[in-house]
Amino acid sequence: MSGALVMFVKGYIFISACLCASSYALQENHVQVEEPHGNVFEWRGIERNNTDLVFLLDRSGSVGQAGFEVETGFVHAFLKNFDVAPNTTRVAVISFSEDAVVHADFLKDPGNKCHLSRKMQDVHSANQGATNTGAGLQAAWEVFQRSRPTAKKLLILVTDGMATMGPDPVKKAEELKHMGVDIFVFGIGRMLKEHLEQLASTPANVSECESFSAFQKTFDEGGTGNRWSLDDNPRNCDHLCRSPYRGQPDDPGCCDKNAICGCSMATGTSNCLCGPGFEGTGLEGLCKACNPGTYKEEHDDKTRCRSCPRNSTTAHEGSRSIKDCVCKKAHVGDPTAGKPCVPVTCPPLQPPEHGSIIDECSTAYKSECEFDCDEGFELIEQESGVRICQEDGTWSGATVVCVPKQCDEPPVPENGYVIGCDGDRAVGTTCTYRCNPGYRLVGESTTVCTAYKTWTETGVACNPVECPPPPSPAYAARLGDFRLSRPYLYKDWIKPQCLSGFELRGPPVIMCEANGQWAGPDNQSALFSCVDKEKPQIQCPQDEVRLAEARRSYATIAWKQPEVKDNSGEVPFIQKMPETITSPWRFPIGRTVIRFMATDAAGLSAECGFTVTVLDEEKPLVTSCPQDIHVNTTDLKVEVSWGEPLFEDNSGYVFVKQSHRPGSEFTQGSTKITYTGTDGSRNTERCVFNVIVSKSECPYHPPPENGALSCDSWLHGEFCQPFCNERFDFLGEPAEEYICDKDRTWQTVPAGLPVPWPDCAATTEPLEHRRLFRAHYYTGDCREAHVQEAIRRAFRDNYYMRVQKTVLCGSGALCKLDNVRVRCGRTGDANQPPGGTVTVRHRRSLDTPVADEPNSVAELDAEFFLVLGANNITATNDTEELSSAADEVLESIGEIEDSVLDEVMTGENVLVKMDLIDFAVGDTHVICAEGQALNGNECTICPSGTFHDMEKDLCSPCPMGTYQDEDGRTSCKSCPNGTSTEAPKRKSLDDCQPPCAPGTYSSTGLGPCMACPHGTFQDKTQQTFCQFCPQGSTTEGIGSLVKDNCKRYCQPGSSSETGLEPCQLCPRGFYQTTQGQKTCQECRVPTTTLQEGSKSSFDCILVDHCSSAPCSNGTCRNTQHGFLCEP
Repeated sequence: MSGALVMFVKGYIFISACLCASSYALQENHVQVEEPHGNVFEWRGIERNNTDLVFLLDRSGSVGQAGFEVETGFVHAFLKNFDVAPNTTRVAVISFSEDAVVHADFLKDPGNKCHLSRKMQDVHSANQGATNTGAGLQAAWEVFQRSRPTAKKLLILVTDGMATMGPDPVKKAEELKHMGVDIFVFGIGRMLKEHLEQLASTPANVSECESFSAFQKTFDEGGTGNRWSLDDNPRNCDHLCRSPYRGQPDDPGCCDKNAICGCSMATGTSNCLCGPGFEGTGLEGLCKACNPGTYKEEHDDKTRCRSCPRNSTTAHEGSRSIKDCVCKKAHVGDPTAGKPCVPVTCPPLQPPEHGSIIDECSTAYKSECEFDCDEGFELIEQESGVRICQEDGTWSGATVVCVPKQCDEPPVPENGYVIGCDGDRAVGTTCTYRCNPGYRLVGESTTVCTAYKTWTETGVACNPVECPPPPSPAYAARLGDFRLSRPYLYKDWIKPQCLSGFELRGPPVIMCEANGQWAGPDNQSALFSCVDKEKPQIQCPQDEVRLAEARRSYATIAWKQPEVKDNSGEVPFIQKMPETITSPWRFPIGRTVIRFMATDAAGLSAECGFTVTVLDEEKPLVTSCPQDIHVNTTDLKVEVSWGEPLFEDNSGYVFVKQSHRPGSEFTQGSTKITYTGTDGSRNTERCVFNVIVSKSECPYHPPPENGALSCDSWLHGEFCQPFCNERFDFLGEPAEEYICDKDRTWQTVPAGLPVPWPDCAATTEPLEHRRLFRAHYYTGDCREAHVQEAIRRAFRDNYYMRVQKTVLCGSGALCKLDNVRVRCGRTGDANQPPGGTVTVRHRRSLDTPVADEPNSVAELDAEFFLVLGANNITATNDTEELSSAADEVLESIGEIEDSVLDEVMTGENVLVKMDLIDFAVGDTHVICAEGQALNGNECTICPSGTFHDMEKDLCSPCPMGTYQDEDGRTSCKSCPNGTSTEAPKRKSLDDCQPPCAPGTYSSTGLGPCMACPHGTFQDKTQQTFCQFCPQGSTTEGIGSLVKDNCKRYCQPGSSSETGLEPCQLCPRGFYQTTQGQKTCQECRVPTTTLQEGSKSSFDCILVDHCSSAPCSNGTCRNTQHGFLCEP
């Protein structure tokens, strides 16, 4: 043999690169190969489980089709000692001519040898031409870029000539070596060895062969034995059969259910492999379980089941190990330890004294030896008459002993005696009975000792001559108490009587006759009876009304049995309807009626009943509810879908109603989606989320209420301006612009204003416009009160006369004058009224100076009101126009008309003069109605979700726990007891939600709430999360209320109704291999288990339940899990 050798030694692959005419010498753990000229090539160790291997094959025109096939065959032969798999050896195959082609790259997409074989089937020597070795090395360099960091990198180059085109292959080889690639070169034909050594990592890595036929001989020799990769794709065995289901999802494939599809590490082909305990081809239906007495330990396509050692067998078919082989019955040994199984024997038996052994008595297994005693003798233990050689080498029963037979003394009747019984009372002895005088014999007069050691007569008695007790049928009154001291004698008589509620039927009197019997008059029968005429009494339990148990569709209720009485004193037969209900019982939600019927022995019946009502006050649980859905789009409409919420209810029934369906179209903005689950008791729970469609990538905020939002794009995002509808105004000062910047954050211009923008509220006309007026008059002495009153009246009368002539007050607006006050003092500069900024002064020239006169100036203050909307006429609410109109009024009222002054002086009988010195008018003060707040010079109606804080004169948000669904209110409405809101400024009663109950949670702690999932619980209200069960435990269902609902899993060998503790051991004949199971699996017929709590199917064995002879007086018949005794 010559050429390149591959050898597996202690987990490594060793490669020998040598000349075709080389010889080799195999030593322990290494090989050296000698060339004809004495050159030695040492083996290089390659880690078998961590290598990235690339084959670079020459397909130039000089190679030809046959030569290229030799190269691909070399790839298959070379890889016989490699496990091609993602975690061991990864392979790539590249060919080159004028260009380079990557045929398989498992460094990029890992696969096994079968995958490689399928890819190599498509590798052909197409497009043969010049030799571009540099292009092939460049392609290998690109493939090695994806090599595993810790893997050994190996390149196998096979070529038949020098490069004729392309980049310098030596430089490309150097690049590969620089990245840690070990290069082996196989040169075919006559080439410059110096050139090949420049390409290889070392000269020792170069091998030359004179031709492709010589090269082929280097790998045609057989490789290592076959090995299988057991993780092949089942579809890779589909070529082994023609399945009518091919291509369908339920295609079972070609392999048997007890086989897998394996990949041959030697050939790279896939085949079906029967698993341990099965033999056959591996195809569907052709994996047969190893027969009892055989076993198989590995996956293989040829290995047959091996036989157990002689005289041993297995407990069942399908055994996977010699450890399943046990000695057959009546054999001893240990096949697993190599000890042969040999038959058992029992020691010889001897006949008993006064007895013998019937027929021959063998000592072999199951041999029976029967014993008999001589005449007049018997076995001490009858069971020891037959002894059987048992499988453990011992005889059944005890040692046989024969003893003489005799009867015990015969019984002596009271008031009598026995004669003729002297001696040992052997079998056949006869004894005679006699009675004392005054007694008569009852029974046989003689008795004999039988062969069974019993007397023929034992019921003999000597009784006095008398009548028996009189007939006493059921429910008869107690008869003849005075007779309890002596028996009933001839001619004694009794009058029968019945208990209350019973009627006598029979003779009225009975008498003791001479024959010792009772009789009625004229020898009638003495028999009588008492017939029941009264129904039984029955009292049922009270009606029950209960709540269903938490997370259950029922309530477990126990009740007392009905109280029943009957005149007979006996318990009547009670019939329950329905019969299947027993106490305690799990009553379903709803109304259940239970009736009872009591029937006495006479067939008389009485009925009663009671009702059990189970109420369901438990809301459905939300097990799944989507979060808010955000959609960014520039479209006007968009279809939005979501996973629909899921509800569960303890009743098992939930009707779900939704506001929108998945796939509905949504426009820009926020839309509330509501799913409402309602159970049969009309308890409801909701899942609420929002679908938010917006153009902006910033957090969504809806347009201002009663307004609009105008947005446009800019270089880094979006900018928006809010607007209010007509006759609406912002509740607060908005920014000029709101900008969504590149960080998806809203900024304001000017900076620092709150986000989002304020809402818009309706504006309305003010309730009043109020202004203060102050004037000074020369009046003379005005200290007297009646003078000041005359001045006040003159001013009022002059006011009402003048305002009727003005445009403002004459248009229907109600102009009022209030709080007119007069004060006397010296002449001085007029002070402006409080808050006043406008002052108009008028001065008259006075004929007589009064400047120095004390108390000669009257200062008059008054408040002027404009009440808008009077007489259903709406005035303008423009503050400047109203101020101008008010100025017109106020400027006209300062000068007092002479006619007015004269009329007042005449009426008041006082002399007053009122010469105007000056007057001043204050600023306009706007007065809004309740429920409206002043916003600049306008009144804003406080919208829903807010209230008019009259102290601050602001529309303030409703605090948490309140809401307001109406506009223009001075307070908020409180949520119903037990509910609250998740945030301020709520506008609807629907925003008031109860706190999440135990067993539920939400992001706010308020409804709608979701049920705690499996494995969690929550024992508090208004929580935002659920607590995890302790490790190793879980809950039976969702919505668990307390930590005690966390139960540990049932362990293997046990089960329960829920799969959780408390658990019951699997009964005999059943097993369970995994934890947390609700049932146990039954053994396959006819096997069973020897005890409870079995954890594996291997505990299921064949058991002879009758081997212990459990049926003393019958025939034992085996069943799967026990036995039956048949007569």
